Amino acid sequence: MAEEGSNETSVDRRILQQIDAALVKWEAARKKAHYDDCSDLPDHEVTELITVLAATARRAAPLGSVHRTAVDGIVEKHGVTVALTIADLAGILLALRSDYLAGYLDDIQ
Repeated sequence: MAEEGSNETSVDRRILQQIDAALVKWEAARKKAHYDDCSDLPDHEVTELITVLAATARRAAPLGSVHRTAVDGIVEKHGVTVALTIADLAGILLALRSDYLAGYLDDIQ
């Protein structure tokens, strides 16, 4: 989902593809669930979604970034089984996506 005028590199494109794939998975889960936080989904689906979102964010986030620190804090506090963390992790991925497209992470990678 490259946007015209963006500063993205081929590495950025691969990262953005991974972020987009994780966000598509999140959107699909939200559509399937009765509750927006996905808390009514089976436990294994919640765990899978949290794991995918967290792993994608960790791969995409530079060491020492607020994105990585936030993901690590969420997973450390709640593990990968608490549905209330899903929206937070998706928000981190959305922020990472925006930052990559704007070229804000170029200097810290």
